[in-house]
Amino acid sequence: MSATQWLTFVPVAPGLEAALADEVESLVPGVKLKRRAGGVEFRVDLPGLMTVARRSRIAESVRVRVARFEARDFRTLEAGLDRVPWDAYVRRGTEPVIRVRARRSKLIHSDAIAERVGRALERRGPGPGGPAPTVHVRLEKDRVQVSIEAADELLHRRGWRGEGGQAPLRENLAAACLALSGWEPVAPLWDPFCGSGTLILEGLARRAPGLLAESQERQIQRWPIFDAETWDGLELERCEPPEGGALLGTDRDGEAVARANGNASRAGVAEAARFEVAPLAQAEQRVPQGAAVVTNTPYGKRLAGGKDLRRAFHDLGRLLAHRTDLGPVVALVGHDRFERDTRLKWNTVVQFPNRGTRVRLVRLNR
Repeated sequence: MSATQWLTFVPVAPGLEAALADEVESLVPGVKLKRRAGGVEFRVDLPGLMTVARRSRIAESVRVRVARFEARDFRTLEAGLDRVPWDAYVRRGTEPVIRVRARRSKLIHSDAIAERVGRALERRGPGPGGPAPTVHVRLEKDRVQVSIEAADELLHRRGWRGEGGQAPLRENLAAACLALSGWEPVAPLWDPFCGSGTLILEGLARRAPGLLAESQERQIQRWPIFDAETWDGLELERCEPPEGGALLGTDRDGEAVARANGNASRAGVAEAARFEVAPLAQAEQRVPQGAAVVTNTPYGKRLAGGKDLRRAFHDLGRLLAHRTDLGPVVALVGHDRFERDTRLKWNTVVQFPNRGTRVRLVRLNR
């Protein structure tokens, strides 16, 4: 079965394609991939597909392209749908979620298109039913593309997040920031604006793969051709957690720190990651020598803005100027005053959208 090669598309926030490509290449050595706008595309065998679906921390989801054909009317759409090898991916008797996107096509009624997909599945006859993977149908200039979900539409959800706070950073975006930061997982890590703890917990997962148990089912496990033996062989070895304090998150907001500690408890790593209430001036004394700094700075939503925001940036800049041992230092920035108020030199690493805000990942130029 592994001889079959699946054409796979893995979406990501626009701007993070290079980080995702590096991750996929590390997960599936030798894979030949193409960067697309908003993701990467590649052909991979079943073990490789399972590896990406289970281990990628940057991906938004993982979709396998199972059919392409042209349809300018519903008759040809139905004929094309009947040729899709559904039995490999969707069990008979199931009713999968069907996502439709149509642009510049003669067939533009999403509900009518989804109805035809449902009929094509029903025409196969009865079956045992059960959970089914999501079916994605995209029409672009009368070209139909059918994809099946292999991971999950909300792959960023790790299963441990409770209340995320006012401006949470998605877990997969945090993983991308860490991958681009230059931080080596053997070194200490500090997040001075830790919020709900996402960056530190993703750092812990990167430092000790398998330590954070993943409760989320992957949709490839619903496929009729799913190979449980191969899947079980991909289980990550559980590593010992780092010594307490090696991954430190601080924040002046006590409620945010309480959320971070709650998230760490739900993830089962309360002893491995430390979250404390401390403004920047107090936090400096607790940061280990030579720690990397990776943080998601306030955009004006997590603070009242104005003087409070500028003071926070000024205090961070003064601390970093004093603690020259800290590095690498990267910050996710959504406010145009950040560089000016820190009074330090920063280089932009990458830009991408985060919950409607265009943000920049910047690295301190020592």
